[in-house]
Amino acid sequence: MLPGLRLRQVRERLGLTYRDVERISYELAARRGRPEFVLHISRLADIENHNVVQASISSTRLLSLITCSPSKCSCGTTFP
Repeated sequence: MLPGLRLRQVRERLGLTYRDVERISYELAARRGRPEFVLHISRLADIENHNVVQASISSTRLLSLITCSPSKCSCGTTFP
């Protein structure tokens, strides 16, 4: 399955908006001390809509967001 499609399916299943994902990525980045985990809205849209995953987006970064679920996410975020 394409990364963009997988990311969109997980995001929609969790009821998250682009802004929610961006906010959560900031929280994860801060909590883990890894600023490279921040995923901006424009980049998320590129990934989901055009399946564009640039080299600057590490597989760890994308995987962290794809696999982050309300029960597993340690960022302290409350989900809708």
